[in-house]
Amino acid sequence: MKYLILEPLGGIANRMRAIESAVNYSKFHNRKLIIIWEKNVFLNADFFDCFRPISSVKVIQLDYQGTGFISKVKRRILNGFKYWLKIYHQARYFFDTEMEMLLNRHKNNLIKVGFSLDAIAESANGIYIKSCYEFYPNLTNFMIEIDSEVQKLGNKIIDDHQCDIGIHIRRTDHVDAISNSPIHLFITKINERLNSYPNAKFYLSTDAKDVVNYLQEHFNSHIITGITNRDRNSAEGIRSALIDLHCLGRCSEIWGSDQSSFSDRAGRMNKSKLEILSLKNTSA
Repeated sequence: MKYLILEPLGGIANRMRAIESAVNYSKFHNRKLIIIWEKNVFLNADFFDCFRPISSVKVIQLDYQGTGFISKVKRRILNGFKYWLKIYHQARYFFDTEMEMLLNRHKNNLIKVGFSLDAIAESANGIYIKSCYEFYPNLTNFMIEIDSEVQKLGNKIIDDHQCDIGIHIRRTDHVDAISNSPIHLFITKINERLNSYPNAKFYLSTDAKDVVNYLQEHFNSHIITGITNRDRNSAEGIRSALIDLHCLGRCSEIWGSDQSSFSDRAGRMNKSKLEILSLKNTSA
């Protein structure tokens, strides 16, 4: 049996798209898929805190948390384990930058990128991909499932408040979203919708508490939020992000932020209408 080893990088939405690509790639080439899941500063939660198990997929969880001497020694050991996996499976190694170059070369055409990866699969015994990107066409329409308890919590929020529109405003360290999706674009859209539908309610997902305060101050009970913990460095904060993601996906329409994989993921979950509010698309 040949193997595909995936080490998904980044935050929750980036990891989801990389995993879905790996599942499709492994099925198409009849490879056993192993996911190396790092619990780290970018995503401080175990795989099974976030998602339901994936059939026939092995998940190896590695805890990279901590800053002390013992944690540093542990990380060196874990890095050694990953290196051993590559050697043991005689794996062709794809790092994130190489995958990015491949995507750029084919202008993000996943069919063409897939052809390039197919050629590698023919000759490589093992393949080790370390990436945050979507790199293979979703031929099976597979979507990784969020943890059942998280889904229940999200369903209750949406059912109780009957939100039709989801709003995702990305802030903190996301330069493109901050510069290209300023809050006034969302305020304009909210006002336009309320002028037509005075009882409309909006589910707000954001990583910035000041955005929540500002919009609730201006629109009162029209703005619904289901979480209070926005700390992505905690397991509770990651589960809150998944609640947000599920709630956005339950909305029939989503207004998202520029270059945000989280907005994109929410739109894909139930094929909701996704509109990215960006200065690139307006003269505002």
